[in-house]
Amino acid sequence: MIREKLSRAGEGLVVTAVGVLFLLLSLTIPDNPVSVPGTAGLLAQARALPLLLSVAITAVGVGHTVALWRGRVRTEAAVPAGRGWMPALITTVYLVATAAWGFLLPTMAYLLVMLVLWGRGEKQRLPLLVGLALLYGAVALWLIPGLLRLRLM
Repeated sequence: MIREKLSRAGEGLVVTAVGVLFLLLSLTIPDNPVSVPGTAGLLAQARALPLLLSVAITAVGVGHTVALWRGRVRTEAAVPAGRGWMPALITTVYLVATAAWGFLLPTMAYLLVMLVLWGRGEKQRLPLLVGLALLYGAVALWLIPGLLRLRLM
């Protein structure tokens, strides 16, 4: 019984282990001297985002492990059949485009293409996906860097 539950919860355990590894690695990033007043100074540190993301990955892994252990969810193939090569190709094109044309436009296009590609596989409506891509792009590429006074060029 325990062996069956462990094999069923293996995916969650792997995600948890990756999250803990990323957490340990993010703790090794040195602080940088940024003089931003208030809590924005904490967010402007080099280790802030990796630390937050690694904690989130660990929490998702623990939650997923518990759900798999109890049999509440069932895992399925992460990549739809026949489309496994597309993310690698799109990411390669994105990296080449970033080197050629800068950061902002290729990143916005990459975000849009990936959301539409994977959202259409989940049967989401195209206007919703485009709207979410534009909203996320505005927040991630304009609002947050503007608040932290970061230049993304």
